[in-house]
Amino acid sequence: MTSQLPNPVPPPLPAEPHCVFVVDDDDAFRVTVSKALRSAGFRIESFANALECLEPAVAQAPDCILLDLRMPRVSGLRFQRILAERGVESPLIFLTGRAGVSQAVDALQHGAFDFLEKPVTSAQLVERIRAAIEHSVLQREWRREREAAAATLAALGEREREVCSLLARGLPSKLIAQQMGISIRTVEHHRARILKKCGADNAADLVRLTVLAEELERARALTAMRVDPSAQ
Repeated sequence: MTSQLPNPVPPPLPAEPHCVFVVDDDDAFRVTVSKALRSAGFRIESFANALECLEPAVAQAPDCILLDLRMPRVSGLRFQRILAERGVESPLIFLTGRAGVSQAVDALQHGAFDFLEKPVTSAQLVERIRAAIEHSVLQREWRREREAAAATLAALGEREREVCSLLARGLPSKLIAQQMGISIRTVEHHRARILKKCGADNAADLVRLTVLAEELERARALTAMRVDPSAQ
């Protein structure tokens, strides 16, 4: 297994250095990779096995984790599941000297950002780490927007949520009143309160909030299935 990284290292990243964990039982490779990534501007913490990395990963939530597939005691694939169970959402890039297609598919299906075979050049490694971090930032922004929408809808009263759901489906006040067995005036009263609470101008804004909240629910269900396949 080679520990050479022949390509020149790209220029350092600007601003605050991102933290990358390197987890590999090959001492020579771990040292070489860590040195190359530090010269590229990353802050590096390295570990010889998954168990050493677990608590620091939970405590620090590094910006990216480079993870060897084949390690003693706890394999990379098993460690991926442990991290998910512990709520660590750092992007994972698997590194391996040899792997079958099924292992790569397994890792990617469970949320790994990439799966690279050794030997890997420094330029390739830095590019994939930067891509993983950028993707992670976008994912966090995506989740924050949807969590805000879900929290806004959750703050509505039970009756208001029912009216909001029907408004988001495009039903007019008259049909909502008939379906709920209330007066049109009461529907309009609920509608005004819902728009005010949600900071919405019209029913189209409520549709957007509802769609965002539903997307978050689906994402959480998918995450739960990755952690516990029996949840399907």
